[in-house]
Amino acid sequence: MVRDKSLIEIIELAARELSNEEGQQFSQLSFDVERQMVVICAHRPTRIPNTASVLYLDATADELLTEPYLPRLTFHRLDVMQRAVVTQVTDRSGSKAFWTERLKEERENLLAVEYDPSNNDLSKLIAVLNNWAQAGELPLLVGHKALCDFVRQHPRLTKIVKVAHF
Repeated sequence: MVRDKSLIEIIELAARELSNEEGQQFSQLSFDVERQMVVICAHRPTRIPNTASVLYLDATADELLTEPYLPRLTFHRLDVMQRAVVTQVTDRSGSKAFWTERLKEERENLLAVEYDPSNNDLSKLIAVLNNWAQAGELPLLVGHKALCDFVRQHPRLTKIVKVAHF
Protein backbone atom coordinates (compact mmCIF):
# COMPACT_ATOMS: atom_id res chain seq x y z
CA MET A 1 0.00 0.00 0.00
CA VAL A 2 2.77 2.47 0.97
CA ARG A 3 4.71 1.69 -2.21
CA ASP A 4 1.57 2.16 -4.32
CA LYS A 5 0.92 5.53 -2.65
CA SER A 6 4.54 6.63 -3.23
CA LEU A 7 4.43 5.42 -6.84
CA ILE A 8 1.24 7.41 -7.46
CA GLU A 9 2.88 10.48 -5.90
CA ILE A 10 5.97 10.03 -8.11
CA ILE A 11 3.84 9.70 -11.25
CA GLU A 12 1.79 12.79 -10.34
CA LEU A 13 4.92 14.86 -9.62
CA ALA A 14 6.61 13.69 -12.83
CA ALA A 15 3.51 14.50 -14.92
CA ARG A 16 3.21 17.94 -13.32
CA GLU A 17 6.88 18.74 -13.89
CA LEU A 18 6.88 17.45 -17.48
CA SER A 19 3.85 19.59 -18.30
CA ASN A 20 5.77 22.67 -17.12
CA GLU A 21 7.19 24.81 -19.96
CA GLU A 22 10.73 24.26 -18.78
CA GLY A 23 10.23 20.46 -18.25
CA GLN A 24 13.92 19.80 -18.97
CA GLN A 25 14.66 18.20 -15.59
CA PHE A 26 12.85 17.24 -12.43
CA SER A 27 13.09 19.63 -9.51
CA GLN A 28 11.14 17.57 -6.99
CA LEU A 29 12.37 14.12 -7.98
CA SER A 30 15.91 12.79 -7.83
CA PHE A 31 17.54 9.39 -8.03
CA ASP A 32 19.68 8.13 -5.14
CA VAL A 33 22.28 5.96 -6.87
CA GLU A 34 23.54 4.32 -3.65
CA ARG A 35 20.10 3.23 -2.50
CA GLN A 36 18.82 2.71 -6.07
CA MET A 37 15.60 4.56 -5.44
CA VAL A 38 13.70 7.67 -6.48
CA VAL A 39 13.61 10.36 -3.79
CA ILE A 40 10.72 12.81 -3.54
CA CYS A 41 11.92 16.29 -2.62
CA ALA A 42 8.69 18.02 -1.70
CA HIS A 43 7.40 20.19 1.11
CA ARG A 44 5.55 18.16 3.71
CA PRO A 45 3.16 19.73 6.19
CA THR A 46 4.70 20.41 9.58
CA ARG A 47 4.14 17.91 12.35
CA ILE A 48 4.52 20.63 14.97
CA PRO A 49 1.11 21.75 16.25
CA ASN A 50 0.36 25.48 15.88
CA THR A 51 -0.12 25.69 19.65
CA ALA A 52 3.38 24.37 20.45
CA SER A 53 5.93 26.78 21.90
CA VAL A 54 9.08 26.63 19.81
CA LEU A 55 12.45 28.26 20.37
CA TYR A 56 14.27 27.85 17.07
CA LEU A 57 17.94 28.85 17.34
CA ASP A 58 19.64 28.79 13.97
CA ALA A 59 22.05 31.49 12.87
CA THR A 60 21.53 30.51 9.25
CA ALA A 61 17.72 30.38 9.42
CA ASP A 62 16.13 32.00 6.42
CA GLU A 63 12.71 33.46 7.12
CA LEU A 64 11.39 32.60 3.66
CA LEU A 65 12.45 28.95 3.94
CA THR A 66 11.41 28.49 7.56
CA GLU A 67 7.95 30.08 7.35
CA PRO A 68 6.22 27.16 5.54
CA TYR A 69 7.31 24.79 8.31
CA LEU A 70 6.74 27.08 11.27
CA PRO A 71 4.07 29.53 10.04
CA ARG A 72 3.58 31.37 13.34
CA LEU A 73 7.26 31.88 13.96
CA THR A 74 8.35 35.34 15.05
CA PHE A 75 11.87 36.13 13.89
CA HIS A 76 14.19 38.18 16.06
CA ARG A 77 17.38 39.17 14.30
CA LEU A 78 20.43 39.58 16.53
CA ASP A 79 23.31 41.44 14.97
CA VAL A 80 26.65 40.40 16.37
CA MET A 81 30.18 41.65 15.94
CA GLN A 82 32.76 39.07 14.94
CA ARG A 83 35.63 39.23 17.39
CA ALA A 84 37.76 36.34 16.13
CA VAL A 85 38.33 34.04 13.21
CA VAL A 86 38.77 30.38 14.07
CA THR A 87 41.00 28.38 11.77
CA GLN A 88 42.03 24.79 12.23
CA VAL A 89 45.73 24.67 11.46
CA THR A 90 46.29 20.95 11.79
CA ASP A 91 44.43 18.01 10.31
CA ARG A 92 44.63 15.98 13.51
CA SER A 93 41.88 15.50 16.05
CA GLY A 94 42.20 16.88 19.54
CA SER A 95 42.33 13.38 20.98
CA LYS A 96 44.05 13.32 24.35
CA ALA A 97 45.54 9.89 23.67
CA PHE A 98 46.93 10.94 20.29
CA TRP A 99 48.68 14.07 21.57
CA THR A 100 49.89 12.41 24.80
CA GLU A 101 51.72 9.79 22.71
CA ARG A 102 53.45 12.58 20.79
CA LEU A 103 54.88 14.21 23.94
CA LYS A 104 57.53 11.49 24.28
CA GLU A 105 58.53 11.81 20.61
CA GLU A 106 58.93 15.57 20.96
CA ARG A 107 60.97 15.25 24.20
CA GLU A 108 63.38 12.97 22.31
CA ASN A 109 63.46 15.43 19.40
CA LEU A 110 64.39 18.28 21.78
CA LEU A 111 67.25 16.20 23.24
CA ALA A 112 68.66 15.34 19.81
CA VAL A 113 71.88 16.95 18.64
CA GLU A 114 69.96 18.80 15.94
CA TYR A 115 66.27 19.68 16.43
CA ASP A 116 64.01 18.57 13.54
CA PRO A 117 60.86 20.74 13.19
CA SER A 118 59.22 18.03 11.07
CA ASN A 119 60.15 15.09 13.31
CA ASN A 120 56.64 14.37 14.62
CA ASP A 121 53.11 15.80 14.77
CA LEU A 122 53.87 17.90 17.85
CA SER A 123 56.99 19.49 16.34
CA LYS A 124 54.97 20.20 13.19
CA LEU A 125 52.23 21.81 15.30
CA ILE A 126 54.81 24.07 16.99
CA ALA A 127 56.14 25.04 13.54
CA VAL A 128 52.64 25.86 12.26
CA LEU A 129 51.82 27.98 15.33
CA ASN A 130 55.14 29.84 14.98
CA ASN A 131 54.52 30.47 11.27
CA TRP A 132 51.10 31.92 12.02
CA ALA A 133 52.62 34.18 14.68
CA GLN A 134 55.37 35.32 12.28
CA ALA A 135 52.65 36.14 9.72
CA GLY A 136 51.13 38.61 12.20
CA GLU A 137 48.35 36.41 13.57
CA LEU A 138 47.64 35.79 17.26
CA PRO A 139 47.36 31.99 17.41
CA LEU A 140 45.66 30.27 20.34
CA LEU A 141 46.17 26.56 20.99
CA VAL A 142 43.45 24.89 23.06
CA GLY A 143 43.98 21.33 24.24
CA HIS A 144 44.13 19.05 27.25
CA LYS A 145 46.23 20.08 30.27
CA ALA A 146 49.27 17.81 29.75
CA LEU A 147 49.64 18.92 26.13
CA CYS A 148 49.23 22.60 26.98
CA ASP A 149 51.67 22.44 29.90
CA PHE A 150 54.26 20.86 27.60
CA VAL A 151 53.69 23.37 24.77
CA ARG A 152 53.84 26.37 27.15
CA GLN A 153 57.35 25.26 28.22
CA HIS A 154 58.49 24.36 24.69
CA PRO A 155 61.78 26.20 24.02
CA ARG A 156 60.99 26.62 20.31
CA LEU A 157 57.51 28.14 20.73
CA THR A 158 57.22 31.83 19.85
CA LYS A 159 56.10 33.83 22.90
CA ILE A 160 53.20 35.44 21.02
CA VAL A 161 51.40 32.06 20.78
CA LYS A 162 48.74 31.71 23.49
CA VAL A 163 47.95 28.34 25.04
CA ALA A 164 44.82 27.40 27.00
CA HIS A 165 43.67 24.04 28.32
CA PHE A 166 40.21 22.72 29.05
